Amino acid sequence: MTIDRATLNRRVAIERYTLVPGPFNDEYVWADVRRVWAAMKYDSADEVFAADQAYARRIVTFTMPFNRDLTAVDRLRCMGVTYDILGIKEIGNRDGIEVKAEATDPGGV
Repeated sequence: MTIDRATLNRRVAIERYTLVPGPFNDEYVWADVRRVWAAMKYDSADEVFAADQAYARRIVTFTMPFNRDLTAVDRLRCMGVTYDILGIKEIGNRDGIEVKAEATDPGGV
């Protein structure tokens, strides 16, 4: 199975938690590793109520060209929304990858 390149219509930033040396102390920040084109499909959107706080949770699947450096501890940013990676699945023989990701937006959508 191959991916249809015409459906890759979203620009996605892959971010990694990176140590940045500072003049007085080092700090960890989320830094862009690279930007890739991807297709995005909404799997679900829920509103969850816990401890008198409502928050929206969105689960999406990104389909993108094969990328061997992406790991489950990275995160994705697309259209101003940050997504935590839930799982990565290879498509075909390194034809592409599917990334299941979740965005939690405190305070609702």
